[in-house]
Amino acid sequence: MSVASRVDAYLSNIKIWSNKENREEGTGAVGIAECYIVTGAPKDLKFEKLWSKSFSTQAINLYWDQASCLLVVG
Repeated sequence: MSVASRVDAYLSNIKIWSNKENREEGTGAVGIAECYIVTGAPKDLKFEKLWSKSFSTQAINLYWDQASCLLVVG
């Protein structure tokens, strides 16, 4: 990943989080982990947001252990 790409993502994140409306939506370019549950038939999938966690910096490493339902972010 290039330095320019990371700087652009960081600046986009600052711009998004400065807007109170977007903060309530819980969406952003970097620095956030979101959890969704998928329901419905394969042709009609529906996604429901369960939770979101924001971070002050970009999350580089993500690991999901399905056996223990553990998400590790670093």
